[in-house]
Amino acid sequence: MESTRANILALLHDLSDTQHLKRERALLHLQSLFEKHRSHFSDDDFNVIWDDLEGDILKKLGSSSWEHRFAGLQVAKTVIRSVDRKEYRNELLKAASNLITDPEHRVRLALGGVLEALAERDGVSVYDCIQTPLLSSMERPFQERRAHRNQEEFADSKTEEQAQEEEQFRQSGVPEDLHPHVVSSDARVYSVEDLQGWSLLESSIKILQDVITGIGHDFTPYIKPSLVNLLTQTIHHNNRFLREAGLSALGVLCKNCAPDILERLSPAIVPLLCVGLSDNWSSVRYAATAATHEWMESAVSFRESFFPQLLPRMSVNRYYVAEGVRLYALGTWSTVVGAKGLGWLSELAEETCSFYVSQCDSENHAVREAACHCIGEIGAKVAISNSEPFKEHVPQLMKALQSCFMDESWPVRDAACTACGAFVTSFAAECRPVLGRWYDLWFAHLSDNVPSVREHSAIALGNVVRIYKEEAWEVVLRELRRMIVMAREHPFQPTDANNPPTVAGSPEPFRNDPSGSARQSGPLEGVVDYGFTRPKEPWESSDGCVYLVRELCGLQAERVVEFVVQLADLAGPPHIFPLQVTIWRELPKIARIMGKQHFKRILDVFIEPLFLSLSSGQRHVMDTAGYCISLLNQFVGPSIFAGRVENVNPHFAQLMRTSDFVDLNVTLTDSKDTARRSAHPV
Repeated sequence: MESTRANILALLHDLSDTQHLKRERALLHLQSLFEKHRSHFSDDDFNVIWDDLEGDILKKLGSSSWEHRFAGLQVAKTVIRSVDRKEYRNELLKAASNLITDPEHRVRLALGGVLEALAERDGVSVYDCIQTPLLSSMERPFQERRAHRNQEEFADSKTEEQAQEEEQFRQSGVPEDLHPHVVSSDARVYSVEDLQGWSLLESSIKILQDVITGIGHDFTPYIKPSLVNLLTQTIHHNNRFLREAGLSALGVLCKNCAPDILERLSPAIVPLLCVGLSDNWSSVRYAATAATHEWMESAVSFRESFFPQLLPRMSVNRYYVAEGVRLYALGTWSTVVGAKGLGWLSELAEETCSFYVSQCDSENHAVREAACHCIGEIGAKVAISNSEPFKEHVPQLMKALQSCFMDESWPVRDAACTACGAFVTSFAAECRPVLGRWYDLWFAHLSDNVPSVREHSAIALGNVVRIYKEEAWEVVLRELRRMIVMAREHPFQPTDANNPPTVAGSPEPFRNDPSGSARQSGPLEGVVDYGFTRPKEPWESSDGCVYLVRELCGLQAERVVEFVVQLADLAGPPHIFPLQVTIWRELPKIARIMGKQHFKRILDVFIEPLFLSLSSGQRHVMDTAGYCISLLNQFVGPSIFAGRVENVNPHFAQLMRTSDFVDLNVTLTDSKDTARRSAHPV
């Protein structure tokens, strides 16, 4: 028992160490030791150890060192959940309540854990004890800010007499700092932002959240408009950490509120959720998404009346780039609307479209990207069965998409490009007036610096051809004929295997930066209001055409056979390795689309460039070419393919059998089109 007591005292000492790692390690050891030996102690032995703990905890809470106060709170939390001593909890609550305004942020956060543990034991009596100092600490920063603003307004307002007096001093040549009515720097009233007020507010909100969590549904009588008003001020604050804390507390409040009280307060709560769901900061959106989930779970009987406000915002977050926000939003969406998402979005077409358009103007590029995906979803899914509710909003949606089509951030352009292609699926007649402009944008992005943008442009053009048929075929084939051969204009740049010229001729390396920070000196050809990229290279136009050929093959393969044959010629230049990778990656897909009989007629033209790539010395090219050979071998038939290769060059047949990059036993499966975004439930 003595050794255990000595170990506990040593750990208590380490809990006050200045190093965070030592404190955390000591806390884990103390918890383990306490749980392991608690049941083996006699009452007398435990009373001896308890006397040491009791006195040490209270002593640490009154220490001038924040590390000691922090250690005392950590031990207290463990002890409260392990030992049921009402008298000691009362003493501890009294001592802990004095730490609500502790100058150290970490101490205040640790206090929240202690109060939560106390609330789990003693319920609302804990909140009764700390309610006044806690709410006061939350209200004080706002009161001080209002007082500071009033003082600033008073200082700015000058009487006519003061203005005349200052003008006389100004004309007299007296230095300005000696003028009357000038407040010295020492006497200046500092705003709360310059001090610790907002940090105290954030920790007080988190303490409130912990206490509500500990009390549970018994906290309902304390949920009053005044408390919601405090959270309202916090959620509208310009400090994102305060907004996040306020929304997290609001979610816990909704979870532990009785339905009848929540229904009465929802007209004030739902606008706060809407503010958070539209915030530019991902962490704030996540807190708002979690709070919305809790509100939806607690407001089952009356939540549909608030769907016009909430569903459009939840819908956008299903496509938000931050994974936590996206997954939480998808889960909430599936739980709340289930398979009725299409119907709800159609019923709320006006609110949905208005919000989507507003999000296309957001300062956050991730929000604009998500909004573009949502607008594309309207065309691809929602309006397929019933487009009538959306027709009056089509001009606004098209204008928003066109603006995003020229965005400085390439993921936004990528999403807008795909969305425009999907939009024409349901609104072909409405899109016809802007089709000429969109053609310019699609073809400009078909040679974009970013590979995914090129591919998605091709997919969009494929949708356009499928909808507008001959009218679009004429335009697309004309541009395809012009652009596919542009790789021949690419300047030859000798290189070795360790330095592939993926951006040959570029003045500086391209950075695939989602924020759109890479910029070019001149505008994009054909689109004068877009210039956020590096100079384009000729081979990129041909690269985009590879994807376009793939898409057009799926419509009428016989009309693009000549372009498929041209791919063999484009794969010939040994210095354009990225183009070769694209061709060999897409060729098996094109072959399956065309069918075995049609593809075998043009197979021979690909054999020589394919095997030259296999022996090029560029590992990425060799790997892609080897995989292409493996798939074509299975698609055409091993014996037929081997015979064709032998006829072209016997050395190629030997290379096919010995290359580490060729797997003649590969299983032929349908390739996955990774370019298309994963399906989201609607």
